[in-house]
Amino acid sequence: MSIGSASQAPYDHSWTASTGNHEIKAIATDDLGANATAIVNISVASVGGNVPPSVTQTSPTADSQITVGDITLLTADAADSDGAITQVDFYLDDALLATVASAPFEHSWTATEGLHSFKVKATDNDGAQTFSSSVQVNKRYGCPDFSYYCLPRRTMIE
Repeated sequence: MSIGSASQAPYDHSWTASTGNHEIKAIATDDLGANATAIVNISVASVGGNVPPSVTQTSPTADSQITVGDITLLTADAADSDGAITQVDFYLDDALLATVASAPFEHSWTATEGLHSFKVKATDNDGAQTFSSSVQVNKRYGCPDFSYYCLPRRTMIE
């Protein structure tokens, strides 16, 4: 792809570079049609340094119905626009629960009683970190595979 040409000295051209690796090739042609080529490889970093990763906890969600004892799959999506994700940490009630070093970013957890807060943290190859928003999920009692349950009625016999 040609980004421009110059037919008079000083033979220069302006170009707005995008982040990434680029090969720049200059071809000079004289008045007799002879050519000379020079190639330079460059790497362009984003202005302002490292861009932190993005991360979203995809499961559980605030409306998840989880019963005590359920094995629940915790999942997250993470990306880094200027590098790579090196790990995703899963947190339960602000305590580190698990670290996953490569996609898919998921961890199984056995549900326990009470209201719990979940969040995830992504770390990129330059050490930048981003936390997801916290999600609170209240575990319910009951029988697995049923959407509701009834307590037995108490009957007094005299």
